[in-house]
Amino acid sequence: MKKANVVFGFVLWSSLAFGQEMLKYYGEENKLWGFKDVSGNTIVEPKYEFVEDGYEGIAAFRMNQKWGYVTADGKEVIPPEFDRAGTFGDGLALVGIAANDWFINTKGQKVFELPENMEGNRFSEGLAAVMEFETGEWGFIDKTGKLVIPYTFAGIYQGSERNQDQHVFGFSEGLCAVYRYVKAGFIDKAGTVVIPFKFAEARAFSDGLALAAIEDDPDPDNLDYDPNYPDLLYGYLNKTGEWAVEPKFYDAGSFSEGMAFFTTDQLYGYIDTNGKEVIPQQFEYAGPFRGGKAKVRLNGNIQYINTKGEILQ
Repeated sequence: MKKANVVFGFVLWSSLAFGQEMLKYYGEENKLWGFKDVSGNTIVEPKYEFVEDGYEGIAAFRMNQKWGYVTADGKEVIPPEFDRAGTFGDGLALVGIAANDWFINTKGQKVFELPENMEGNRFSEGLAAVMEFETGEWGFIDKTGKLVIPYTFAGIYQGSERNQDQHVFGFSEGLCAVYRYVKAGFIDKAGTVVIPFKFAEARAFSDGLALAAIEDDPDPDNLDYDPNYPDLLYGYLNKTGEWAVEPKFYDAGSFSEGMAFFTTDQLYGYIDTNGKEVIPQQFEYAGPFRGGKAKVRLNGNIQYINTKGEILQ
């Protein structure tokens, strides 16, 4: 069973760009890192110790144990001087040296400092999720650093590499998946709960729908059943909190380019936003569509398919 990434009391800075994407890749020959675009074309040759996927046409790179930023045309616009560097969102990125953290703009200029009792993440739709160290609870700040949604939440959904939505850490399509205790719901930008806390998992909205999960009824004949780790059924919510696609999948991904991977057994296929199966279940692994293609594993081999399910050569 695939589990969603939820942050409870700590932050992982990560990204996946949409728009001008800079995707990290490893150069096998020189053992260094560079960037490709969504079509797989090299845009920055591998020359860095490490990099992070780029957002908004700018990405973090590390050289000599310090972090800086490079643009999609290969220009190093912010020199490597930080101990840590987050992903740009809404034109701002969180950086730090020693115990101090602050947000910078794309010119490397300091915009505002982050208080010592606060840990933050990237901006999305004008807000950034922040966590208060003392309580471990989450709230949101605006682009001036003002706390506009109080610390009231136990966790925030963070995008996963499996779902390829690492850019998500906060609001998407005006709503944010948050947790109270162990249940997930959604809030709007005013902090108002618009979809109640009743789901075992919830992910970000995309293509107007959000992947969410409920606990499956336990099988009384299953001697391996553990009530602390129940099986989940995944479906898709609309923005009123109603099921647009009923929860019936054992695993599924968020919608991307109008399609989402799913499984009801051991093999994966794809559905459209109406829940109609458009590519039959046949893959041992399936990833989201990006740029009209998706990575799959068929008969043990990694392949790429188009939106018709045809293998790309």
